[in-house]
Amino acid sequence: MKSNFLILLTFIFSTIVFAQNKCIQLFEVSRQQQIETQIQKKMKRFGYIQEGKTIFKMTADGLKIRVGKIKVIRPKYLFEWADKDMHDYWKDNGRYTTEDMDFTLSQGAQLSGRGYYVSTSPTDSQHYGTHLTIFKTSGPLFIIDDLNYNFYNDQKTLNELRQIGFAGNQGIEPTWLNIFNENTLSKIAPFNRTVFDEIKKLTRRKVFSALQINKPQFSEMISN
Repeated sequence: MKSNFLILLTFIFSTIVFAQNKCIQLFEVSRQQQIETQIQKKMKRFGYIQEGKTIFKMTADGLKIRVGKIKVIRPKYLFEWADKDMHDYWKDNGRYTTEDMDFTLSQGAQLSGRGYYVSTSPTDSQHYGTHLTIFKTSGPLFIIDDLNYNFYNDQKTLNELRQIGFAGNQGIEPTWLNIFNENTLSKIAPFNRTVFDEIKKLTRRKVFSALQINKPQFSEMISN
């Protein structure tokens, strides 16, 4: 009798978990469809067309110029290593503002164009600084893959893509992103035990051990 009861409880629990996961999946699909619909409407307004996954910009004389391909990603966090002053600036502000992005896009292009560089990996850009800033995303990100090199330094086009709703473009590494939309960086995640444990799960043991030794935030977390 007891065995049957435990089997029933296990079945009920599994059913609830399955239903919850299904609801989350349906919500994410619905959210993605809503964003995609908004982006398509705005693309028409700014003179862009889509063929398959490829986006083209229409010129005044009717020429069609390839911009890149639409890619949808779903990272929970975006990571950026910098010096302590830069890290403290974002931490104090609590977000990347419109003014911050306006300034960033007014600067010259780097390896993947104008924008703010982050990674979906917590460790593969650690050589860029001592402190890790963590931006928490709020849904699927629509980015431009294989951005046409001619637009790397084109502030007008990047601002149009920003207004349309694209988060940024793919960087030179699979995990690296060049963000040109401040809404993507609107929430700073605190470096707490929960985030620390999540990073640990994402990181190879040897690499994580090095972080605990060489990076102040990680060594402080261990000592507390």
